[in-house]
Amino acid sequence: MTPDNKIRPTDAPESVPPIRTAEGGLANGTAPMNRMARWIPWGIIATAFIHTVYAFVTMSGAWGDIVDAGVFNGIEKDAEREAAVWFFYAGIGLLGFGTFALKEVRATGRIPLQIALYLVGIGGTMVVVLPDSGGWMLLVLGALTLVSRRGAADRR
Repeated sequence: MTPDNKIRPTDAPESVPPIRTAEGGLANGTAPMNRMARWIPWGIIATAFIHTVYAFVTMSGAWGDIVDAGVFNGIEKDAEREAAVWFFYAGIGLLGFGTFALKEVRATGRIPLQIALYLVGIGGTMVVVLPDSGGWMLLVLGALTLVSRRGAADRR
């Protein structure tokens, strides 16, 4: 300390332990989380990325037809073009789920129940009507989300 009772930077300890809240989270706003909850949002985001890229790679003919038709109203009630556009937008929607889940995990340590239910609902119905699809991935991600929430509740 200096004669005027001010602390110099060299007086501070070299490492200060993090300050924890009563719930076990850190005072800087991050929350405790299990490994599963930490990685599930990234699984959703990866699925969104794959879905969006797949829409352009495997359906490139439909996108070319949309451009050839002038883009505005370029679907022209063509089933293949509609499928390409919906496939693309589904990827964007999954990206929204994933980024929201990531934000919530960082803030609370848990993925919201609504994300789990959306994934199970979308994946489950998709598996029923189209078993040979990516619906299985959504169903698995939703089930893992439910399991991660249960584990987080057990630790509280």
